[in-house]
Amino acid sequence: MADLGPIPNDLLARHARLKAGLLALKYGTRDPKEQMEALDLIASALIEVPELLIEVMLYLFTTFQYLDESTVHEIVIRVCPQETVEMISIFARNIIEQHKHIWLQEGELKGKLDGEAKILTRQLQRRFGSVPAWANEKIAKADSTVLEEWSFRVLEAQSLESVFSD
Repeated sequence: MADLGPIPNDLLARHARLKAGLLALKYGTRDPKEQMEALDLIASALIEVPELLIEVMLYLFTTFQYLDESTVHEIVIRVCPQETVEMISIFARNIIEQHKHIWLQEGELKGKLDGEAKILTRQLQRRFGSVPAWANEKIAKADSTVLEEWSFRVLEAQSLESVFSD
């Protein structure tokens, strides 16, 4: 495995296709500031080989932490303006794919929290009758640990208010 870091950018390759790819690879593992500074070099290399735009940009999407839609748009317009719509679409799909697991986890946590709140509300209704709005608001704002504690208190509490007491 060769370390591209010490090789000056202008000596990476004489062949345009190789140079565009090697520049992307060279900066793919660098710190985000260096990555963003290298985008101008990479875009310049891509101007000579616009047919590599999609492949190189897909690589950059996965390695450049701070690559955003406006930066992609600027590069695409500079290199191959007719590909702007397709590249932004690819960028959006890539972002969605990268964040899908985070959104799923958040959804699972939200569903679990909603379920705990619903069970607590039912326990309170069964034990004390209707649940007033102030109690519903407290339940809606509580985290899982607090909901669990209140669910235990329902079993021995003498009043609705004592369930929520600190």
